[in-house]
Amino acid sequence: MNQQTTPLAGLEVTLTAHRDEKVSLLLASLTSADRGDALPKTPLKIAIVIDRSGSMSGEKLEITKSAVAQFVRSLDPTDRVSLVTYDDQVDLVCGLEAPSEALARRIEAIRSGGSTDLYAGWVTGAKCVGSGGRVILLSDGLANQGRFTDALSLSQHASVSYEKYNVTTTTIGVGRDYDEGLMAGMARAGGGAHYFAHTASNITEAFSQERYSAGSTVIERVTARCNGVTEQIGHFWAARPKSASSRCPA
Repeated sequence: MNQQTTPLAGLEVTLTAHRDEKVSLLLASLTSADRGDALPKTPLKIAIVIDRSGSMSGEKLEITKSAVAQFVRSLDPTDRVSLVTYDDQVDLVCGLEAPSEALARRIEAIRSGGSTDLYAGWVTGAKCVGSGGRVILLSDGLANQGRFTDALSLSQHASVSYEKYNVTTTTIGVGRDYDEGLMAGMARAGGGAHYFAHTASNITEAFSQERYSAGSTVIERVTARCNGVTEQIGHFWAARPKSASSRCPA
């Protein structure tokens, strides 16, 4: 096993490699430079996508509405937010606009509906927010309607959105019975983060983390390539480490 640390512009990279007759392994640990308070505040550009389907009815939708409304009320006037809700139909509640009390109240008035066209809801948010923005998807991940419903297809589309259109996807899995494979897969492929939440405070904490990451990004869209295999690592924030591993046939 060999290890090497290399300083790059804005990054310190430590590579740990192992190879035998059957497999090659590479672990990359990367830490961005600490720019701390020197970072200027970057206005947020976020599309919040809320699953209002029947499986979200009751407590799951209530804690989602409460936390999202609180988040909108906390945003700065320079931030821009879009809101999408969906069940088997998609509603673009608002395009990118300044946060407002009126929008927070519309969030609190959301009611649950029918089946779950998760793809249509997510892609509406991605198209609305555009390059350099991020989608925050809140759902239990129980997709059962629409063009794509399986975890692999949804992850692939999140990857294309991130790699080709520079739109990040973050997911918040709501409730104790959410589909972790689908929700985490979309976030991983979409260059974002994944959170699980079964209380409103959990969702609020996830939004706090996203606000920090969106405003403190120092390096974007990092990838690692080993033996022809490319691994998405995503964005880096000041002094925050990340790691990725690649396993290839020898």
